[in-house]
Order: sequence, then C-alpha cells, then structure tokens
Amino acid sequence: MHLLIDYLPLFLHSILVTIELSFWTLLASTLFAVLLAWGITCRFKPLRWLFIVVVEIIRAIPIFVLVLTVYFVLPIIAFSLDPFTSIVISLSLWGAANGAEIIRGGLMSVDQGQKEAGSALGFHPLLFFTLVLIPQIVRVILPPFCGLSTTLIQATTLGSVVGVVELLRTGQIVIERSTSVTGGVSSFAVYGGMLIVYFILCSLVSKAGSLLEQRLSRHIVLRAPRVESFAGQAVPPQWDSTPKG
Repeated sequence: MHLLIDYLPLFLHSILVTIELSFWTLLASTLFAVLLAWGITCRFKPLRWLFIVVVEIIRAIPIFVLVLTVYFVLPIIAFSLDPFTSIVISLSLWGAANGAEIIRGGLMSVDQGQKEAGSALGFHPLLFFTLVLIPQIVRVILPPFCGLSTTLIQATTLGSVVGVVELLRTGQIVIERSTSVTGGVSSFAVYGGMLIVYFILCSLVSKAGSLLEQRLSRHIVLRAPRVESFAGQAVPPQWDSTPKG
C-alpha cells in the first residue's frame, strides 16, 4: 500500500492528462461532427457525396488502426505530430464521423412541416431553427451522443500505444518499476483503481447528458403553449370566414 502512496502524485498527474485528453477529443469531435453533418445533408449533390464517402471511410476503419495511421503514417506523407496531438486528432476523426451520423438522424427526425409552419407564422429561418428545432434535435441525439462520448473517453487508453502517459500507461509504468525494485505492486489494486476512475468519468458524462435531456424536455413542453397562442394570434380577425350568429 505504501508503494501506491509513493506513486500517488504520478497517478494524479495521469488522471489530469486523461481528463485533458478527453476534453479536447470531445470538443473537437463535436465541432467536426457538426461540420460533417452539414456536409452529408447539404443540397449540393457532389459535395454531399464527397462528405458521405469521407464519413463512411472513417467509420469503417477500426479506431486502433486509425490511431496508428495518424501517428506513424501521417509524418511520412505530411508532418510529424507529438503523441498527445496525434491521439486527439485520430480519436476526434473517428468520433466526428460517428457523431455526424447521429446528428443526421436527429435532423431527419424533425417533421419538415414544422419549417413550413414557422414560415407561415413569420419566423425568421435562423430564429426558428435556433429556438424551435435545435431543442428537439438535441433531445433526440443526446442519448446516443453521450454513449459516443463515453466510448471516446474509454478510447483515450489507446494513447498508451503511441506514448501518451495517461492513466493506463502510468499504471503499466508503476507495475514495471515496482516489480524491478521491490517485487511489485498489486496489479489488481492498480487496474482496479483505474477502473474506478474511468467509471466516474463516464458516469459524470452520462449523468450530465440525462440532466440536460430532462431540462430540454421541460423546455419544449413549457414553450408549446406559447407557440400555440402565438399561432392563434397570427391570423387576423378579418380573415375569419365563420358565419356570425
């Protein structure tokens, strides 16, 4: 146990590296997913098919192979990257391709008649998309996107393959060093501690997603009567053709 305490600062630093790696991966994946989703749903057919091909190719590549390709092949044909940046790029590409499909599914789930209703009520397209459609889309894509996010957090362990000293690599280093010096630290204790850390990180993401989903559901329910009231006021009284008694 005292050996684990001696290595505690190293473990704490590796947890921070894992959190930082997860943060940048999730951020980049989300931004690129929005861009790719726009590409695979745009009306210009050649551009749409180009984005579809790119997305399908990335999704078809195993994430482990993509990590190795970015780290070992990219320096040969373009420029070299440090291990941290390469793992962020590779995980972000994979996450963005899968996230784009999730967003596309959310866009398709929205009834197209709502856009026509928004135009009839005089909504500006951007305002209508922001206030009415986005909450509905986010509520649909949030559960699968949270699942994708937890997968990406777990995939940060692949950083150990390319030399990123994150939590998994730190555990391996501690076991190797302690074995050569004092006979070894319990592998069960090291890997058990890592399991708890990843469980906490993934649980926090899932819980945050659930809370946001509940809030969006209340937001949509509360706004619905206002939209109906506005719709009722949109038709001027002189347009009412009902015979008066």
